[in-house]
This record gives sequence, C-alpha cells and structure tokens, in this order.
Amino acid sequence: MDKAKGRIIIHDYISREELLGFQSQMDFLVNFTFNPKIQVPSKLIDYLITGKPILNIEPTLDTSLVDQFMSGNYAGKFIALSLERYKIENVCQKFLDLYEKANNKSDKK
Repeated sequence: MDKAKGRIIIHDYISREELLGFQSQMDFLVNFTFNPKIQVPSKLIDYLITGKPILNIEPTLDTSLVDQFMSGNYAGKFIALSLERYKIENVCQKFLDLYEKANNKSDKK
C-alpha cells in the first residue's frame, strides 16, 4: 500500500447503487481473472456498466500493463463481453429456450 501513495482507498461495505456511483468516478477499474472460461463475475458486469477502462490482472502479472494504466494509458484495457447478453430479458429468453429444448427432447422419447 505504501507504493500506491494514497491512490488506493479501501472502503467498508456499501450498497450496489453507491458502489456504481463510486466506480463511475474512478479513472479505471481492476479485475482479477482466475478462470474466465468457467464464469463471468458479476462485478465485471458492473464494471462494464460504468464504461470505465478495465485493467485485467491475470495470474501471470504483466507489470508493464499496470504501469501503463497508472500513467493514464488505457490502450491495453480489457475488451469485455457485450452487456446485451446479461440483460434480464435475454437471460430469461435463454432459460425459456433451454426449457423448451428439454421438453422437446422428452416429448420425442
């Protein structure tokens, strides 16, 4: 934390609405990736909502990317997924499609 020179602030718990407001004021947001093939963390979806650049930290840390972000160069920002697929209407439709597919299989038996 000493190296951060006051640029990192740790807060107590706040509501999601407050959090999105705080995140919108940041220069960039940080995501720690472990295994993105399994799931997308909901915080990443919140990050996308803010429209701020995302510094994606992978298990093999690229310190030059961190340095770029700290100097205001966001060219290496994380290019994330489309928010469209996470809209509630689209998520519900996917469930309905799966349900229909499962029922069609059971009808054919």
